[in-house]
Amino acid sequence: MKKFLFIITLLISAFGLNAQNVGDETAINCGSYYLKFSITGNYTCRLFEYVGAPVNVTIPSTVTFSGKEFAVTSIESAAFSGCSSLTSIEIPNSVTSIESAAFSGCSSLTSIEFEENSLLTFIGNNAFSVCSSLTSIEIPSGVTFIGNAAFSYCDNLTSIEIPSGVTSIEDIAFYGCSSLTSIEIPSGVTSIGGSAFSGCSSLTSIEIPSGVTSIGELVFEGCYSLTSIIVESGNTVYDSRNNCNAIIETATNTLIAGCQNTVIPNTVSFIGDNAFHGCSSLTSLEIPSGIISIGDNAFFDCSSLISIEIPSGVTSIGEYVFYGCSSLTSIDFEENSLLTFIGNNAFCNCSSLTSIEIPSGVTSIGDCAFENCSSLTSIEIPNSVTYIGDVAFNCCSSLTSIEIPNSVTYIGDDAFSGCSSLTKIYCYAENVPETDYFGWTHENMVILVPEQSLDDYKAASPWNNYPIFPLGTEGPAAPQNLTAQVLGYNDEINLSWDAVEGAEYYNVYKFDELYEQTSNVNTTIYGLSSNTEYCFKVTAVNVIGESEKSEEVCIKTLVEGVEELSMSFNIYPNPVNDNLYIETQILTQTIEIYDAFGRQQLIANGQQPTAIDVSNLNSGVYFIKIKTNEGVITKRFVKN
Repeated sequence: MKKFLFIITLLISAFGLNAQNVGDETAINCGSYYLKFSITGNYTCRLFEYVGAPVNVTIPSTVTFSGKEFAVTSIESAAFSGCSSLTSIEIPNSVTSIESAAFSGCSSLTSIEFEENSLLTFIGNNAFSVCSSLTSIEIPSGVTFIGNAAFSYCDNLTSIEIPSGVTSIEDIAFYGCSSLTSIEIPSGVTSIGGSAFSGCSSLTSIEIPSGVTSIGELVFEGCYSLTSIIVESGNTVYDSRNNCNAIIETATNTLIAGCQNTVIPNTVSFIGDNAFHGCSSLTSLEIPSGIISIGDNAFFDCSSLISIEIPSGVTSIGEYVFYGCSSLTSIDFEENSLLTFIGNNAFCNCSSLTSIEIPSGVTSIGDCAFENCSSLTSIEIPNSVTYIGDVAFNCCSSLTSIEIPNSVTYIGDDAFSGCSSLTKIYCYAENVPETDYFGWTHENMVILVPEQSLDDYKAASPWNNYPIFPLGTEGPAAPQNLTAQVLGYNDEINLSWDAVEGAEYYNVYKFDELYEQTSNVNTTIYGLSSNTEYCFKVTAVNVIGESEKSEEVCIKTLVEGVEELSMSFNIYPNPVNDNLYIETQILTQTIEIYDAFGRQQLIANGQQPTAIDVSNLNSGVYFIKIKTNEGVITKRFVKN
């Protein structure tokens, strides 16, 4: 009997629908576009697609199927998604749900109007995401759920009122709403999802209601205008003690979200993961002595942070903690630091960091820990470190040398790749550290190791791909006795200096810029301007490196017009064996003779000789320098 009554009921239900079935579709011609609907139940239907190019759309509250009216109760997923020409829409009060991505990408949508007495309760994931022209929206009061990314990237949205019935703000709900200046979270909200307000760069203040018991990660990431964060009193999970402008997890004393005005209370023990992530307006912060650890990404992309001091009680610095802190110039660790761990990418892309002294208790330097620290010129690795991770110092292009302590047993792949200025590795490890590939590419790279381990290093790959010397091997000394001599009337200067033991070649610098490299202890500089002072320095170079620069020598070329003076002098014979004769009508003051290296050989002061005895000179090229009251000239001659 019961089965019979159930069948009768089904027949009556089918008759009531006038033979219309769930899923049946119809389309309404709206002029320039069509709206398509399908039956969802007993006299209800959904709008699931538009066809055409709508500009202003009014959704009807009912749709007729075979003479029967069906109430429009939902706007289905992606119904208007990507409709970039849609500028306004009117939603009838019959609609109870707006499903996922219903209006996503409607980049010209400026107005959304809900009919009075709206029955809307549900706004789905991505429902209005990337509606970049939307400036404001008044959500109906009956809405109890706003989905993930519902208003993400509505970057012109300046205000929005969340209905009081909403209990949860989902993940990335308002992500990228960069024009949103304020928002009031209803008292009934108990959870705020991860990145809910990330990228709300104009948001200046926020108050967390007392009923909120769950807050996701990165909730205020990129909110660099945020100056005030308050947790309402009475909250049992979070607090903002001492007016700290931060959110603290009460039970664990962990600061989970801060802003540019945060003052960390002394009672806080941990700086949580992502606590200041993307806070690009943060310039300084005092970390109290009670902090034990700094979590992953804690100061990620805090690009205005200039300096920071790590208290001695901090035992670990997580991954990506200071990643992208491009203005960070110094990191100071307090004395007696308890730090033992530096995570992967901890200081990666800190491009202004010039030096750092790692605390003596650290045992591991993580992968990419100092990658792209392009201003880093020195780093002190303590003797406690056993592990240097992959790409740890990659592209530290200002690093010229590094010391690897005896404690190191492993060096990761590409640990020093891209260190284009790195020429010396001082490795104190008596046992050859394990490694597969250094990535050291500088052509003048040398490695210095303990003398008792020299053979082991020379037998081990990839160490033996580079010149290896015992520790204590020194580079060459700076050249001494650099002298300069003008050889021509305006375009040649001869430089000479003492040979340096162990030098393979010499670098000659003109005005501190490298002019040439030579294996000789003299050189001639050509193509100079007349009546101009030039300054020179020289360094010695071998496989260990380049010496300090020699003392500078400066000399001035002769004035123009000396060529005519030179024509008033005749020296002969040239080549000469014994006596060199000088024929001139001009009174001479000094006559000096120099060899090709600029070394003085003979001098005749205050004389007017007609012949100079050069018989004791060795065979070769010489220069006679004649000083007169009209100028100085230099002539060449050859001694047989």
